[in-house]
Amino acid sequence: MSQYSFSKFDDFTCSGPRPPVPGEESRRKMTDTLHPDKSRTSPPAYCRWANNVSYLLDDSDGAELFKRFVELEDEEHLNHLNFYFACQGLKRERNPERMLMMIGVIYRKFLKRAPRGSPMYVDEEMRVMIKAGLRNDGHVILTPDVFDQMQE
Repeated sequence: MSQYSFSKFDDFTCSGPRPPVPGEESRRKMTDTLHPDKSRTSPPAYCRWANNVSYLLDDSDGAELFKRFVELEDEEHLNHLNFYFACQGLKRERNPERMLMMIGVIYRKFLKRAPRGSPMYVDEEMRVMIKAGLRNDGHVILTPDVFDQMQE
């Protein structure tokens, strides 16, 4: 056998990270230890849905799944859910003319013909107030929270 000279590699120093050993590729990167909060992720959306129905209804996937469930269960409950979503859309509207139009649509679609004793029933005082506000005669000013009491 011949003798090899390794003298040309003797002065080599490496300050960088070593290459991964087979099986270690899935370990966290060295930079991950600098940010310990990165390793802690928030719970999945469905876990938050279980804590509060508002989280469920504010999440687009959760709302869609819940709506499908309610469709299978009972049409009356679906009507209540659609009323809730309509009211949420009303609260986001900033254009006063469009807001009045939406209040009128919500009133006609969900409340106008609701029978007495129904959760969607509107007492006479509220009916008069909504009609006066929709006439836009200046005596009653309707705001996006006009249906909040009924949403509870």
